[in-house]
Amino acid sequence: MNPRIQLELELLEKYYQIDFDSNWVKVNEYRLPVDMNWNMSVMEVCIQIPVNYPGVAPYGIYVPSQLQYGNDSPAINFQKIANNKPPFSGSWGMISWAVDGTWMPRDEITKGSNLLNFVNSFSDRFKMGRC
Repeated sequence: MNPRIQLELELLEKYYQIDFDSNWVKVNEYRLPVDMNWNMSVMEVCIQIPVNYPGVAPYGIYVPSQLQYGNDSPAINFQKIANNKPPFSGSWGMISWAVDGTWMPRDEITKGSNLLNFVNSFSDRFKMGRC
């Protein structure tokens, strides 16, 4: 395994319970922002680590296909069945998402963009609601 990815996984494990398979990370108990109208409050989420990581930023939030907002509405820019299915059990969809601003990784992983920053940014997307 790439030494940088190993370090970033260790950093993620300080905050989340994760599983790793090939170039995929699954966060086992991701808590959605409180007082939102999602049909789940805790769920699994996945990210795919790009081949040229960290030079290429990760993209998308892989979520259970049954995730909905409000009156049984899916999120906008949501693929109910993800084209790239995570290697974990369940039915996976994908919400389009990228880190807001510039992806700027540094040699010292905590000084720049990293997988933890990416996972933490998911709350910004979920606070937007269906949009």
